[in-house]
Amino acid sequence: MKNSEPILSTYHGDDSMMDVVCRYVSSLRQRIDDLTAAVEGGDLTSATVIAHGLHGSGGGFGFQIISDFGETIESLIDRGAARPQITQEVDALRGCVARIERTYPDVDPG
Repeated sequence: MKNSEPILSTYHGDDSMMDVVCRYVSSLRQRIDDLTAAVEGGDLTSATVIAHGLHGSGGGFGFQIISDFGETIESLIDRGAARPQITQEVDALRGCVARIERTYPDVDPG
């Protein structure tokens, strides 16, 4: 998938789900900001909790890619990966979230 391609929820077009999908999308930027702050601050316990939450929630809202990133970040932390490696994955997740936000432009990211 190219970095310019839109990322759509698997619920895209399902009017009965779009309200909850959009609320989820609007929460992602803050979650990524919190994850970044935790990693940069060395609070890997909080970072693990946030990554685990993304792992568990992304697919439920139709964004398997968010779940995959969450799983990868959680695994990196659990394995004791170096902080730059974790940060690189968090940055890639941030780029993914930006693409999702561009796909759903009417969502207020807070």
